[in-house]
Amino acid sequence: MQDVRICDEGGSGMVLPLFKEHSWDSGFRGFLYLAGLLYCFLGVNIVADKFVNSIEAITSKKRRVWHQSAGRHRTTAVWNSTVANLSLLSLGSSAPEILLSIVEIVGGGFHNGKLGPGVIVGSAAFNLFVIVAFCILAIPSPDTRMIEKYDVFIVTAVFSMLAYLWLVFIVQVSSPDLVEIWEAVVTLQFFFVLIGVSYAVDKGCLHRLTAHRDAALKTISGNSFRPQISGGPGIIGFASDACDVTVGLERREIKIPVLRTKGMEGMVSCRFYTQSNTALPGHDYVDQEGELQFPDGSSEAEISLEVLPKRMGENTDQFRIILADICGGAVFDPLSDGAPKQCIFTVTIKNANASQIFNNPRLRMKQHVDSALNLDSLRQGRSDWYTEIVESVCFSPDGGDAEKPSTTDKIMHYVGMPWKLFSAFLVPPTSIFGGWLCFWLSIMVIGAITAVIIDMANIFGCVTGVNDVITAITLVALGTSMPDLFASYSAAKADEWADASIVNVTGSNSVNVFLGIGLPWTMAAVYWWFQGPTDEWKAYYPELSKRYPEGGFIVRGGDLAFGVASFMVAAMLAFALFRVRRTRCGGELGGQRGTKFLSIFMLILLWLYYVFLQGWKVLAGDVDISQQALAMGIATLLLEHLVLAAGLVVYGCISRGGRRSTRTVGTTSEEDLSIFEPKPPAPIPEMPDPPAADHPPVEHVSQSEAAEIADLRCAGLVNSHVCKEQFVVTPCRTEVPPLHFNGVAGNGNSSHRRPEITMSQTPPCKLPQPIEAFAPLARIPSDDNKSHSGCSRPTAEQSIGGTLSDWVDPHKADCKFLNCRKTHVQEPVRDPYYEKTYE
Repeated sequence: MQDVRICDEGGSGMVLPLFKEHSWDSGFRGFLYLAGLLYCFLGVNIVADKFVNSIEAITSKKRRVWHQSAGRHRTTAVWNSTVANLSLLSLGSSAPEILLSIVEIVGGGFHNGKLGPGVIVGSAAFNLFVIVAFCILAIPSPDTRMIEKYDVFIVTAVFSMLAYLWLVFIVQVSSPDLVEIWEAVVTLQFFFVLIGVSYAVDKGCLHRLTAHRDAALKTISGNSFRPQISGGPGIIGFASDACDVTVGLERREIKIPVLRTKGMEGMVSCRFYTQSNTALPGHDYVDQEGELQFPDGSSEAEISLEVLPKRMGENTDQFRIILADICGGAVFDPLSDGAPKQCIFTVTIKNANASQIFNNPRLRMKQHVDSALNLDSLRQGRSDWYTEIVESVCFSPDGGDAEKPSTTDKIMHYVGMPWKLFSAFLVPPTSIFGGWLCFWLSIMVIGAITAVIIDMANIFGCVTGVNDVITAITLVALGTSMPDLFASYSAAKADEWADASIVNVTGSNSVNVFLGIGLPWTMAAVYWWFQGPTDEWKAYYPELSKRYPEGGFIVRGGDLAFGVASFMVAAMLAFALFRVRRTRCGGELGGQRGTKFLSIFMLILLWLYYVFLQGWKVLAGDVDISQQALAMGIATLLLEHLVLAAGLVVYGCISRGGRRSTRTVGTTSEEDLSIFEPKPPAPIPEMPDPPAADHPPVEHVSQSEAAEIADLRCAGLVNSHVCKEQFVVTPCRTEVPPLHFNGVAGNGNSSHRRPEITMSQTPPCKLPQPIEAFAPLARIPSDDNKSHSGCSRPTAEQSIGGTLSDWVDPHKADCKFLNCRKTHVQEPVRDPYYEKTYE
């Protein structure tokens, strides 16, 4: 084994030290390498952003395929979302840890490194505890975010626990301190098992074992259901799903009709935009985006597009026109491509000069090259590459209307400018070769930076006297997890579900073990199986050469097993917390202020619990199992007391804020303070019944038909699962005074809280019997006069006055997307929430 330390004279790593610095002051060298580590983490974060962008470009590709059951083409994603999240996206977020483990083992002569396993387990702890805590904090109170694909989350959570149990088994039980080839290969194969099982669950193959309560409300597809809406807002869709456009050397304008059928009442609107496929905006067509409006009585609208000329020898290309965010009570055609949330129209651009290239070998070769590489994407990539290089140096707002950058933004830009310029030169944009070139070059650059990080971390620990394991589980694990932190925090704020935050963490932790440990350990085990017990190997492991005379890949399992055990205890407590939050708080992320901060406090304590236990084991050295169990028990007891104390503090604060103060403040008595207490609403005066509503009664439908209509009525909503849930189980009223809404929805999860409701003086109305009763649980317009899908805010007359039919009739409702439970009742059905509100 090498006797000279890396920080002493004659010591060396893969890259560092560059100078003869052993005579420098240790404190100065420690500060210098700590700053260098932090700066390298910044570089990894910048390159990892491009790496993730390349993965998103690869996994976002779509294609048109023929569906035999539907009898038509459908636009589907090339990559299954679950497979993409657990393979490429998890690889992108875990790339620094995985590459660090690989580079350390290969650069260290295929011996187990001091940082790799510690960084893998330390990153898992940081991801599960600290990153999820930040994601909980990202959601404003009292909104929540819930995991949508809970069955996939259970699969990834179970695999993440089994992965670390498997590590303990192979280094402590199966072959202590030795990793055999079959053990390493099985560890690597678990990665593909995880993807296969998650894919099967996502496709419903294990549906009977993992189904939840809302499994029956799946989207209706194919020819199984066609809404029979007549006389209402109607159905919006294209006349067909595709068309061919032949273009020569001159540009051409085309018009795409959009039809409104099965009803023409009221104002209906939707957003449209173009989306590239092989055709690129600016090269093949002019990018368009806007809003289509169907006034009352209108049955057709048009989208005008401009198709650019085709060069000689250019191949056929495609792009899409997408309708989305429908408003006014109408729905998209359920039989159209992209239904029910969208309508997709595919435009195929053919070259009018195609017949002239057969006698021209040069043009024929150009057509083949364009078909394989898409020459327009190379032209676009060259322009994007130049723009990235310029923007990495020049710092200016994106446009004239952009906000002026703050001083902090400018400082961060100039601090990271060398890394941005380095990344811009070496890593091309994603528009070249579909993102694959960016993908592989990003891996190479991250691997090179990781080699520098390994040497810096070793030198830092050497000059400061900090154990390499402690450095790995804290400083290095934190630095390599920064891309995960930023990505998960942004996803928690932007997405309406918690999958991108929590499921990505559990999937990433599993991938860390299966690839970050399975791949380098397989390489090392195979290497030493071929090499055998060389003199170098015997010098590294003199005490193990007698136990394993045939040699092999050695991994000392003492500290690793204890670290995994302490992490497992903390992880089980964290998963229990997630379950309690899901059932009691309405979601894994966000929630009321008290419970939110108590959850964050507990997760941070769990991370400190793991770090302190691992640090104690490293400092204590070789201790027996009883002492390890005693230390873990004491730490767990201390953790329990801290969580209970924090819970009592939160409960006391909530209780104190919820009751009236009994103290005298200045000259204000308790009775004076009572004016600030909320007062019950005034009783509703008895009013004569107005004439019956002027719309015809709606026929009674069965429960299954109601569920099918719920899919269509709730398809455009941000929280469609809540809409459909309320559609089926919410009690309805047959007599409700007209309401107007003062509370507004501030984000995509607003339907988890009730709007503030005030009474109108308009007398209550009754509908003719039999009735279709509706509870007004509509999407609420926001303060900026727009709803989340771009609907216009109701007018003052709609908000304050009007009859009940104006609010509840789906044929007349404007931008409300009302949900209901179909009932055939003779007496009013009381809704407990509304009864408590105004009765």
